[in-house]
Amino acid sequence: MPPFPRGLGKSAKIPGLQDAIFAMKIGDTIGPRKFADAWLIIKCLDLRPATTLPFDLVKRECRTGAMLTKVPPAKIKNIQEEFVQFQKSAKIQPFWPQYKGAVTPK
Repeated sequence: MPPFPRGLGKSAKIPGLQDAIFAMKIGDTIGPRKFADAWLIIKCLDLRPATTLPFDLVKRECRTGAMLTKVPPAKIKNIQEEFVQFQKSAKIQPFWPQYKGAVTPK
C-alpha cells in the first residue's frame, strides 16, 4: 500500500486495520490475518511523518479523482465485471516459504 495518514482512505473503514498498521515498527509483519472479508499479509517497510503536499504536486491526482466521479454507472459495472474475471484467472503464489500452505494453487 502507498503511505496514508491515519483516519483516511478505505482502510479507515475496516475495523482494527489502521490500529494494527499504525502499531507496526519497520520490519514488522502482520498476517496472514483476516480484516473484514479479506486475508492480508502486511509488512512495514517505512514510517513517514504526515505531510501536506503543495497543490502543484497533487494537481494531476486531483484531476483524475474528479474525472472518476463522472464515470457513468454502466462503465463502472463493466470494469467491476472485468476485475472479477481477472481475479478468477489470477495465479497466486506465495513469496515467503512460511505462507506456502495458505495458498491453494489452481
